[in-house]
Amino acid sequence: TRRACRAMREALHRRSGAKAILLPSIRPLGDVDEDEALLSPDTGLATDAALALDLPRAITGLERRLILTELVLKWMQASGMSSEAVTDADGEQMYGVTYSARAHHAARLAGELARLMDAVDNEQADLSGLTSLAPDRFAEHWQRTLTFLAIITEEWPKLLEERGALAPYVRRNRLMQAETRRLAASPPEGPVIAEGSTGTVPATAELLETVARLEQGAVVLPGLDLELDEDSWQSLTRDGGHPEHPQYGLKLLLDRMGLERADVAVLDGDGDGARARLASEIMRPSGTTGRWSRLGGGEIARAIEGVVRVDAANEHEEAEAVALMLRAAAEDPGMTAALVTPDRTLARRVCARLATWELSIDDSAGRPLSATPPGVFFDHIIEAAAHDSPVAALSLLKHPFTRLGRAPGTIRRAVRRIELAVWRQPGVPPGLHGLSAAVGRAELRAGADEHVPRPLRRLRPGDWEEMRMLADDADRAFAPLRALTGAAATAAFAAAHIQVAEALARDEDGRADTLWAGEPGEALARFFAELAQHVDDGPEISASDYPELYRTLVAGLAARPRREAHPRLFIWGQLEARLQQPDAVILAGLNEGTWPRAEDSDAWLNRAMRDAVGLSAPERRIGLAAHDFAQLLGAVQVFLVRSGKQDGAPTVPSRWLQRLDAVLEAAGTKPLSAASWTAWARARDLADPIPKAERPSPCPPVESRPRKLSVTRIEKWIANPYDIFARNILGLSPVEEIAGAPDARLRGHVIHEALNRFARRFSTALPNDVAGELMREAGALFAEFGGHAGVRAFWEPQFARFAEWFAATEPERRAGITHVHSELNGEMAVGDSFTLTARADRIDMGGDGRVSIYDYKTGAPPRKSDLEQLRAPQLPLEAAIVAAGGFESLGPAQVARLAHIRVLGSGEDGEQTDAPGDPSALAEETLGKLRELVTTYDNPAQPYEALRRKRFNYRFDDYAHLARLDEWLDETGEGED
Repeated sequence: TRRACRAMREALHRRSGAKAILLPSIRPLGDVDEDEALLSPDTGLATDAALALDLPRAITGLERRLILTELVLKWMQASGMSSEAVTDADGEQMYGVTYSARAHHAARLAGELARLMDAVDNEQADLSGLTSLAPDRFAEHWQRTLTFLAIITEEWPKLLEERGALAPYVRRNRLMQAETRRLAASPPEGPVIAEGSTGTVPATAELLETVARLEQGAVVLPGLDLELDEDSWQSLTRDGGHPEHPQYGLKLLLDRMGLERADVAVLDGDGDGARARLASEIMRPSGTTGRWSRLGGGEIARAIEGVVRVDAANEHEEAEAVALMLRAAAEDPGMTAALVTPDRTLARRVCARLATWELSIDDSAGRPLSATPPGVFFDHIIEAAAHDSPVAALSLLKHPFTRLGRAPGTIRRAVRRIELAVWRQPGVPPGLHGLSAAVGRAELRAGADEHVPRPLRRLRPGDWEEMRMLADDADRAFAPLRALTGAAATAAFAAAHIQVAEALARDEDGRADTLWAGEPGEALARFFAELAQHVDDGPEISASDYPELYRTLVAGLAARPRREAHPRLFIWGQLEARLQQPDAVILAGLNEGTWPRAEDSDAWLNRAMRDAVGLSAPERRIGLAAHDFAQLLGAVQVFLVRSGKQDGAPTVPSRWLQRLDAVLEAAGTKPLSAASWTAWARARDLADPIPKAERPSPCPPVESRPRKLSVTRIEKWIANPYDIFARNILGLSPVEEIAGAPDARLRGHVIHEALNRFARRFSTALPNDVAGELMREAGALFAEFGGHAGVRAFWEPQFARFAEWFAATEPERRAGITHVHSELNGEMAVGDSFTLTARADRIDMGGDGRVSIYDYKTGAPPRKSDLEQLRAPQLPLEAAIVAAGGFESLGPAQVARLAHIRVLGSGEDGEQTDAPGDPSALAEETLGKLRELVTTYDNPAQPYEALRRKRFNYRFDDYAHLARLDEWLDETGEGED
């Protein structure tokens, strides 16, 4: 690899004593993956030969992906694939999803197809007889699969010839074959050394064989096991062999060369070879593990010196422990350390933890482009375009790259105001499209509704204008994407995507430079530039197809930072770690399915078919991973790290850890040392014990205490005085969730408003069609506040049943009534300095001068015991205000009835519950209790405690978190009576 080339140069430089030397020509043999053995056309061995042969160019990855996507999509459409699943080798549904004829589905299948094509080219397999590989004994779906694979055998070669290009691995093979012929025909005068390759790929093996036969040629075989007994060695390739064994590839290479292990010279190394013998025993073929009983405990004990095993509880503890190991190495002058893991999530977690100690580390894999700021920004754009929702719009507008020609502070302030005024209000607000009109409606509501949050009531006309202008600019920025209404090329959507991004990201000077700055911006620019070069490639797609197709194409791209990193700490993948020799190696993620990865059955060809066309078994990759593990086990200091749980699910230790345990047990050696890394990792999260919080009992000054409360707030005052303190004294008001699904609060608002409008229209006489008129009012409100499928599916049918019940029972309520008053405001003085207010849902005036008071409920009404024991004071206090003449349009009147009208849920209609006893007596008794309550809280020493009293409902306590409820409430969840 290129990293190995750099390491070789540095090693030669160190060996020279830092003197000037003429380095040999050092070129990478495997540039991408050793088991795939990509030879770089630019820096590989055969550069001169390639120029002489004038080989066609290699088709690029994105170009191939787009072409294959179009071919696959055409095949899917021709096959009528709308719901038919594409299955894997075992007949199971691929990826657990059903593929339909959509562009992003085709792109995913194209990616799988490209991997199969690479495997075929890499191993020089022959697919010419594909059609004869699925006789009647194979399932029907294999016949369909082979029909699909005709894309490779028939269509793909034609397209490559038309474009004057070669498949990447075909071109690599030709280059390597040309180099092989050159070396054989004209052997160089100087030494030629091929180092580090196991010859897994046929073209590589042929080159290595040629180098080995040169007069001054040498092939350095990495980690050839000279300790394994001869019988076990021969069994590696006997009767199907053991492709999962790390020595399998080397055994095939020596067999190809006609050599035995005894013919291989041994280079001098450090140590007595005990660690190498341990690695050999761990990897011993399964049929020969009985020989473990012959192991000597002393040698195994020497072999495990410097090997530490760490079993973390979970992935977070694993990352913390690994970060501590790397930090310890950083504090040891001159020591080098590397984390080697195939788990990219673990690597990113370790990087994040090291950053807290200001340690920057070189992660060879980089960061996924989709997780970088510009990658997230571009993803937010297509999400907002595809789903014009408040969450998508707000995520985009709050992204740091969104400027729309404004200063950062200006746009952030406007976005926060829009969020509060529009997207955190009841109902289903719009996304970016229609946002300006929504801001205008919010301005009108802020001037008319006293319940609107105070920050909005304080906004000036200029602030609202700024919000509307921002909404208009954001909507206009999306014009390029909205203009693509029909089918268009993928590149056309990508160009519109860029235009939208640059319009959103332009600063006060009209520039969008930050969008393309840094490694992530450059990586995105390269991606879009290459996409633009292939404007005629790929399928024509619709606007709904582009978001997922873009995500599919960009998946797997990474941004590799060019920042200064710690010179002695590294994070490598298995490939990058080959031929490297740090002082300490941390092998992390050692769980089955992670290291080694699970080798699933081929998505296209079963084992018999793979064998027939000359493809290697899937276990071959496990063998390569095992070879990496065995090589890395040879470091001076080795940490073997795994986590007991992954995403909350138990894990299974890697097969190599299990074998290591078995070897140690067979040799009678004590288990590996675990040191204290996990304890230290947990210690980072430890803190001194925090004393249990006391129940909040604030005592504000009397002059700060509320002198006016509504009848609905009186019940809160009784149940939880802290609610009065937080809302009425501190002025803290909860905000709505961002575009949350229609909830019980919104349902109650819509139903109350529908009944209110009906009562106002028909205040003196009922219409002929009571249910129809009530549903007409409700339907308009559902359309205004709903806009949600659940509203139509559930709320409207429920309210329709209530309307029928209401129509049947309303005449009885209206008997003897001259006028119905709805949403009537009233107030009365309680004592010398306190005012009680009310907004009655409904008050019916009778011809005899008496009134009936009704309260609409969408939840459970108070029980009779709650009314009798004054735990539900709303209706009795409204009766007291009526008796005192507090409702101006009524004047003093006697109350004849107090009742709750409940709108029931699914499957039920409605019900009416009358308050027990004499309403006037109940009102007087409740008013007396209120006077006592007011007097109590006029005492400066009386606190506004956070309470949890029995027989009260606290489901909708907006201030439970502020009161730190969970820290002081007893285990029963109940407070005092």
